Amino acid sequence: MLRGSALVVTLVAACATPPGTEATSRAPLGARPAVTAATWAALAADPAIAAVEGDVALACAAAPVGTDAIAPRCDAVVIAADGARAPLGRADLLAAARLDAGRLVLLTAGGELRVRAGGDEQVLARDARDPRVAPDRRVIAFTQYPPGGGPGGAPGRLVALDLDRGARWVIADDPLASSPFPIPGGGQVLYVSARTGLAALYVAEPGFAPRQLTNVGRRVVDDAFVPVPGRELAWLDASHAIYTATYGGVARLWALDVATGAARDLGPGRRPRAVAGGVEAVIDGATRALDRAAIVAALEVAP
Repeated sequence: MLRGSALVVTLVAACATPPGTEATSRAPLGARPAVTAATWAALAADPAIAAVEGDVALACAAAPVGTDAIAPRCDAVVIAADGARAPLGRADLLAAARLDAGRLVLLTAGGELRVRAGGDEQVLARDARDPRVAPDRRVIAFTQYPPGGGPGGAPGRLVALDLDRGARWVIADDPLASSPFPIPGGGQVLYVSARTGLAALYVAEPGFAPRQLTNVGRRVVDDAFVPVPGRELAWLDASHAIYTATYGGVARLWALDVATGAARDLGPGRRPRAVAGGVEAVIDGATRALDRAAIVAALEVAP
């Protein structure tokens, strides 16, 4: 039920270094399984699971409660169709996602963005944070800091890396930008920035200046404020997304139209995901189907 800088493109040679020799166990990879609704709800209820992306989760020694923050000691866990969990056997990860049947993308606590295939790893970028894989599994968007930099130091900028073409480009040269989410079907990227003094969502598109979607003209948090996503966002299509916003320890689902900037509060919930024929989220401890048509209709009349 529903409730109330232009993008600069630069082609570069492939930036991976030779495969590493990391001595880690080999979690089994294969065709991406369909994680069941029951397993999805169980992952959401497990306090050790800080994030899930498809069939890959982050299992942390002490995952923060009531926030989207990630604990400093996490392992990647591959989830089988029956819910079985196969860890990689490491404890230095901040993010993990699947690229394809044989590869994972990992972010280490030291800021190395890596691709893992079997037991071998390649370094794609250093001084990186907050990576996200595009729905087509080809592009990785992340925050890139100056060499030796990182959060709390010199500001970074949002960049994207196309693994197939060896192309790397700047999404937003904005020191207050973060949380890039590649939009399906093209070169657009949704991201968060506080450049106006208030966190809001923006869209970057090749050849155009970034476009502010939410909280336009606002300077204070009031009843009309649209919160920004943490780590959890699912695309319904190339124009509509559902994300989780967590404030004061309370997670709520929001729907967004990236064409118009319209947003709608869907009520308490978390872990939205796209599934065959629609979208689901964990609400009241169970995985529930959401009415996609109703969500889109509500966004069309949202203020």
